[in-house]
Amino acid sequence: MAQFDLTNFNRFILDTENDADSPDNEELMQQYMYNIVGLLILMLDTGVSGTATADPTNVANSVFTDAAATWTDDLHNGHTLLMTDGACKGLFYKINDTDDAANTLTINNNLFTEGVRNGDGYKILYDLINNLDGHDHDNINSKSVALGDAVVTQAKLKSTTQSQSFDMSEGTHHKFTLTGGEYCFRPTIKGEDGWVMLDDADCVIGAAYTTIIQLYNANAALKRFGYVLHRYIQASGEVYWIFILRDKETKKIVGVSCAPDHPCMGNGGKPLLMPHPFTEFDPENQEIIVINPSQEEIREMKQKCIVDDEEKPNKDLSELFIPERDEQGIKIADPIYIIDEESESDWPTIPVTVGLPPDWQEAYLERRPVTPIKKVIPKLDYILCRSLKLR
Repeated sequence: MAQFDLTNFNRFILDTENDADSPDNEELMQQYMYNIVGLLILMLDTGVSGTATADPTNVANSVFTDAAATWTDDLHNGHTLLMTDGACKGLFYKINDTDDAANTLTINNNLFTEGVRNGDGYKILYDLINNLDGHDHDNINSKSVALGDAVVTQAKLKSTTQSQSFDMSEGTHHKFTLTGGEYCFRPTIKGEDGWVMLDDADCVIGAAYTTIIQLYNANAALKRFGYVLHRYIQASGEVYWIFILRDKETKKIVGVSCAPDHPCMGNGGKPLLMPHPFTEFDPENQEIIVINPSQEEIREMKQKCIVDDEEKPNKDLSELFIPERDEQGIKIADPIYIIDEESESDWPTIPVTVGLPPDWQEAYLERRPVTPIKKVIPKLDYILCRSLKLR
């Protein structure tokens, strides 16, 4: 085992040992070896080592066991198993799977045939086979990076926004579920004179933690939409979600929510408890349309939000589905996008990020990778999948 730690990496090779009249000797050759191994260990060592506690299975995809190990599920997938003593000392293998329950590694080789046995020592390195530099800084094939103070600037802090619109007829209020939940910044709002944001007892809450705000139309003369835009910290966004709430009979749009994450993200992470952002959905009289645009479609939509006139604010995505009105509430322009009623889009079937695991703080302190929780969002019967089209 000493060969594969830094104990012997205690000096550099001198020029005088490499000149023409210097003979080769065993100590010099050993020092070459120690320096090379030491450099690889410095670059690629995960810090995990131990001893096999059983013979590996005698099959093509061997199972390597260390009952004393404390690795977590999938932690070392893609890493390299290096044997440090025994008949296979110095050989290394790619790890395909890590099982925390059985404390096993699955290796795409027959370790038993090659000579690995119970009691042999090992180390786990970052990917030595496909990634010799070991420095892609993804916390899979590199050590965790300790950031210096003030190095995460605003431009480097990944965040995104959710845009929501609601029809606010006289005396009505709407609660907005904010995607991102506990990762949200304070939301911003806009509308005509008379819109107010309520933060009092009139905003009824439920049993689960949910990030919501409530808008109320206090001006009877205005029949307008209210708009909420908020920013949240994001490192996910596998699928973009557009939810449209509308009247079943008239097909009038009541509300729109656009965000690159499902609303349960940051709001408990349970899609069945938070299947959509509309807290006051009336299934008897309303229906919910879900649209999952492609990245190219999203880019096109964002371009249509930009208003050239510098005296007018840019639109948000949710405003692209709402008629534009003047200060008296009279429609002056149709919405840019409408629902393609004849389309039948597929419901997303890939897992999407819904939150962090319960032990993420402990993992952070222990310098273990934190793997976000991903779930396939189930489709509920009352949700209709559609596509968009330009009017």
